[in-house]
Amino acid sequence: MIFNIVFLLRVKDINNELEKEQGNLNAELSKLQLSESNSEENDGLRKSNQELEDKLKETSEELVATQEKLQAHDQAAKRAIAALQKEMALRVDQVGKCY
Repeated sequence: MIFNIVFLLRVKDINNELEKEQGNLNAELSKLQLSESNSEENDGLRKSNQELEDKLKETSEELVATQEKLQAHDQAAKRAIAALQKEMALRVDQVGKCY
């Protein structure tokens, strides 16, 4: 009888220890699953970041090309204005010589 009581107490202790260990393992499993989902999120964020960096590089290249084009148009416009001013000055001189 005493043997049975001791045996039952021992089994209860082992059962309690196993329940604690199961709780610990469940907690670790939850952490690992969370870590795994974070890893998947990180992979998605890395891909998005790379796409944004590529788009930024492309946009920067377009900006440089547009600035160069704008500068060329500006220079052409300045030359055209200078030519018009020169032509108008010659015409004013011609009109002045006529009178």
